Amino acid sequence: MGAISSSVEEPFDSYLLLLKAETIRITDKPYLGNEKLELRWAFINRSLWYAAHVRDTAESRTKLTPILNMFNNGIDKAAERYVGISGWYSQVQGTQIRLHWSSCQRHDSLGNFENTFLGLTAQFCIIPYLRERTVSNPNVMKPRASKTCSSVLENAVFGYLGVTDPDGNSEDREFHISRKKRLETIAFLLERGASPKQEMVGGRLIIDEVRTRKATERDQPRTGTGQRLNRC
Repeated sequence: MGAISSSVEEPFDSYLLLLKAETIRITDKPYLGNEKLELRWAFINRSLWYAAHVRDTAESRTKLTPILNMFNNGIDKAAERYVGISGWYSQVQGTQIRLHWSSCQRHDSLGNFENTFLGLTAQFCIIPYLRERTVSNPNVMKPRASKTCSSVLENAVFGYLGVTDPDGNSEDREFHISRKKRLETIAFLLERGASPKQEMVGGRLIIDEVRTRKATERDQPRTGTGQRLNRC
């Protein structure tokens, strides 16, 4: 895909056009859910993977941001038919709130984990979008909104199985984001005010978790079966 982009005149960006095409397809129900009332994360992950490869230029950012906002709103609207039935709600300070659709990414911890669309874009290292959002609202780098909500930095550092580790035992391996790009994203977020001393979901500090995982990796050699997950 990069070869196509490099062979034509600027400002053509094939990944931006692919993302736009996927965004248009959101209204097509088969791409979003199944008979179990679950969102199709392969569709969502593919779209965000396209966004992660859009060039980080001023012109691209002005085009990418509204498309991703439209993508988020489109998924949110389409997810209403699933949210209301499958119970994507959480008790926060005694009040039942509807979780953002990104929170259903981790089905095994639904109810104890919240996420945001900005968190997903950090997870996929979509730097142009993060850059645009931090310019318009510097406060987005503040720690997570609640004890069950993953911060933007936490998403960027630890990512998600398949997106983070290309060797992980996951069907999402094809949407892997390179280590180099992840480190660039983390560096960008730290420059914009994010702190490695933020608490993760569960109360552990991000920096402490990084050190623990690094120590574990040194002590446990790679097995080739995807045992070392969520590297930062």
